[in-house]
Amino acid sequence: MNYPWDVLGTEETNDKKVIKKAYAKLIRKYRPDEAPEKFQEINQAYQYALTLLKSNQADDDVVAVTPEYPKKNESEEVQTESPIDVADDVAEVESVVSEFTHTQEIDDVIEEVEEDDTELNLANDILEQFHQMAFAEYKRKKKAESWNFLNQYHEIQDLQLRDSLSKELFKRVAEYNFFQLKENKSLLLNQPMVRLVAEVLEWESQWQEFHQLFPEDYVQHVFSLLEMKGKQKEGEKFYNRPFGVFIEIIMTVIFIGIIYQPSFGLDKELLIIMAYILFNSFSSLSSISMSSMQYMLDFKLFDVYLNEPSLKSKIIRTLTYHVSMIPVYLSAYDAEYFVSLMFPVAAFLLIINVILWFKNKQLLHDWLSGTIMLK
Repeated sequence: MNYPWDVLGTEETNDKKVIKKAYAKLIRKYRPDEAPEKFQEINQAYQYALTLLKSNQADDDVVAVTPEYPKKNESEEVQTESPIDVADDVAEVESVVSEFTHTQEIDDVIEEVEEDDTELNLANDILEQFHQMAFAEYKRKKKAESWNFLNQYHEIQDLQLRDSLSKELFKRVAEYNFFQLKENKSLLLNQPMVRLVAEVLEWESQWQEFHQLFPEDYVQHVFSLLEMKGKQKEGEKFYNRPFGVFIEIIMTVIFIGIIYQPSFGLDKELLIIMAYILFNSFSSLSSISMSSMQYMLDFKLFDVYLNEPSLKSKIIRTLTYHVSMIPVYLSAYDAEYFVSLMFPVAAFLLIINVILWFKNKQLLHDWLSGTIMLK
């Protein structure tokens, strides 16, 4: 028998909280007024475990006296010597012997353990919410209020638990981003998000400790985000994306103008439109997922979870874009179409795109395909 751990129903440990938790669980079931013999056995095992704990925590240069192994259901108290010859420590060991002999004292232990459990549950809840938010839709997690659950961190009174939680969240930020960079060449948690988390958890005051605990690439990654000047560009201004499209159209016009010959049998305007649709569709359905000029301007296309968009999303996005561009194509081919028929359609599409932009930082083809473009 591995005494006292078998009686307490736990593995051998030097963690006082684990010992108290096991003890509280048992004395809830075996109260001294209902099962006095069983309670006495549990109480002796608990006292013996605490005495072992005290012995294990003695200084290396002090030889602790191994406490006497108490017999099962033994009525007399366990007599031990103090592992450290200091008055305060002696008093503490003596208090262990007489502790928990009254119902109120037992209730106090149960209440203390329940408080520890509450804080541990709160810490686990914060970790779970953090995980869910990290993999949530981008438009949700980019809102500062979505991270308000982190403020519960300051409700944890156990400083050791708070410290462990802070370090675990730091590790997860680095690991989540490294995973996303490897899979999709994007950040799961971008600069504003990491700054928000770091501000709540006060990471910047823990530089030295993090350098000692974590791999250097973890520390460099997180603190490089914290040290970046200004804000990371998320949606860009409304005119920046059309600017890339405009440049691509101009380049198409110049290219067709250079190679065009009347012998082609097509109007130059129609050839320009066809060439632009072809070039744009090819680049949008390729690995770069957007127009070549937008790619050169350092834009990137993702789905709403910041993953690489699927081929289906790319096709829907490309088709929607070119359908939306029909008024522009027709006006380029014949201005009369634009004035008589396409102007109202163009105005309606423009209004829709402006509304979607200011609401979600998306255009119509982004919204319908479930994609977002970031710079």
